[in-house]
Amino acid sequence: MFFSAAAQTDTPSDGGESSGASSHVDPSETQDEARPSEPPRKPTIPVEEFGSGVSDSNYWPQVSMALGEIFQQEKLNDISLMAEGQSLPCHKVLLAASSEYFRGIFTAESSTPESKLNNYLLEVEGLSFAVLKLVVSYLYTGKVDISVENAAELIHASNLLKLRSLYDTCVKHLMKTVSPDNCIGLHRMALLHKVDDLEEKTRNVMLESFKDVLAGKEFKEITEEELMGYIRDENLQVPDENLVFHSVVVWVNHDPDSRKSRFLELIKHVRLHYCTPSYLQDVVAQEPLMESLEAQKVLNTALIYQNPRGLQQKRKGEEDAAAAPPRKRYNKGSALMLIGNKVSSGEAGQLVTFRMENGEWKKVNMAERPEATRKTSYGISVISTGVVVTGGYRGGTPAPVSAKECWHLSTSDYRWNCMPDLKFARVEHTQVSVGEQVYVMGGLNYAMGPRGFDRRNLLSAEYLSPGKCSWELGPDLPVAVRFSMAVSLNQLVYMLGGIIIGNDNLRASQSVFVYSPNTKLWKAVADMPQCCNGSAVADKDTIYVVGGFNKQRCTMSFDPFRNQWTQLSNCQTLYSLPSAIVWRGHLLVCGGCTFGKTPTGDLLVEQVKCGPRCAIEEYDPETDTWAVSEVKFPTDMSSYFLFSI
Repeated sequence: MFFSAAAQTDTPSDGGESSGASSHVDPSETQDEARPSEPPRKPTIPVEEFGSGVSDSNYWPQVSMALGEIFQQEKLNDISLMAEGQSLPCHKVLLAASSEYFRGIFTAESSTPESKLNNYLLEVEGLSFAVLKLVVSYLYTGKVDISVENAAELIHASNLLKLRSLYDTCVKHLMKTVSPDNCIGLHRMALLHKVDDLEEKTRNVMLESFKDVLAGKEFKEITEEELMGYIRDENLQVPDENLVFHSVVVWVNHDPDSRKSRFLELIKHVRLHYCTPSYLQDVVAQEPLMESLEAQKVLNTALIYQNPRGLQQKRKGEEDAAAAPPRKRYNKGSALMLIGNKVSSGEAGQLVTFRMENGEWKKVNMAERPEATRKTSYGISVISTGVVVTGGYRGGTPAPVSAKECWHLSTSDYRWNCMPDLKFARVEHTQVSVGEQVYVMGGLNYAMGPRGFDRRNLLSAEYLSPGKCSWELGPDLPVAVRFSMAVSLNQLVYMLGGIIIGNDNLRASQSVFVYSPNTKLWKAVADMPQCCNGSAVADKDTIYVVGGFNKQRCTMSFDPFRNQWTQLSNCQTLYSLPSAIVWRGHLLVCGGCTFGKTPTGDLLVEQVKCGPRCAIEEYDPETDTWAVSEVKFPTDMSSYFLFSI
């Protein structure tokens, strides 16, 4: 007699490219993961009626071995499963005990006269005979051969036949085999069969190992829709956009006849202004696919965003497409860098840059260093493409004069590029970046007036947005302050402490204010527990402040959600306005300056000069302990700034 059991799920995908030979997997190694639903089975006879006694650990392994032998010898079989015209002798009791699917069929058919006959055929639709044989062998022996070629159909079979343990075994094995070579095919399979854990794992590999995925065979065969989703993903982990542009070119050139017409639409989603300047000019601009007029417009827009001076030369009223923000996962923190003023040799006063490589500082050779970068008491902050330096005392002048100039140092080719001037010349001001937006606050304006030098404290704050050709004024600060600390956390700007200059006195502030770019409002939050002329950094939703004041050291942390400060253990050195950075989960702190008064009552600031023998201290937030860092200063410097790229 012949019965048909129709498949109830979609047919499986091909599972992608093969990454090697099949693997033998024992399901006893599996753990609970996402799986097909299967209600708990209720024994017909209460467990208690079997009684309790001594357990024989060898019994079930022996039974399993015997079942395997019976299956191989085709003895005592009472049903045959059929697929693709081929049959496989089996035993109903074992199929029913292993699969809710078979148990339901056999229970429904138990009342029919035909079911009492031996050796009737049951066709399992939707499975190949090869996979059906693997599944049945698994039911008898508990072992299965899984490969990339058959994994999709095995998961489909486990869903169809409601085999929870086989599903777990397949998923766990595939999770171990995910690699850049096969992640695209496995990702498709995971989406088709709704295997959430595998979908997440393959997606992470696709995003985190983009360079290796691009070099594999699978990438060239992805669809346009898949590629579009790939290059638009905020979490694509690349050092810059060079590789993203290259990926589009590789994909198009693999089948230029059908894909060349799609190049322009794809390239609009590549953030070309985050390519390195040399790559943009030497590779992107020379790419034959970029020859069309529309592609040249996209390129020119990227060049303008990379060169703020070009923005200043644009015609008034000319519109641009909004510059896309940087990806969330540009590779950050991969290199430690140091920028500061040399205090000796022919480079005295110049800003010089060092990069940490293999535990040693390497001086960065720059093509040129404009005279305007010879300055002190400047503002500095980091954006995705490098550092932005604003204001400061002009170097080489007979008397201190504050500057308006703004410069960008690219960390890809180490070139200085002129940016739009500040609205107000400033020194001793505070600067911080919120993403690609740069904020400059407070400080002092020092200029030559009709009666000599005129000193004016600044309440103003200004900011420069990506793609803008001029700085914009924001709301005034709550208080005029110099040498305050600033940090960005959760898209908010925090301004902490600083020196308040009164008519006849200097005093340090403990106040903390937070600014929201969305509401454009300042508001006060909890004061610092003690005065601190220091440096502020943010890590994991916590703000850390380290420094000192009036010969007292201080280290503390602030929880913005609780609006609460916590005193921490103090560093070994008394710092004022040091440089600090979060580096590999620890805080690095060094240098700074000392405060005093001149005979005329003016504020006297003396920069601490650090050299190769000076220590950099390292703080571990987990243990609340300080230690001398292995990182040392490369040369004699002052007004230095530690940052990572």
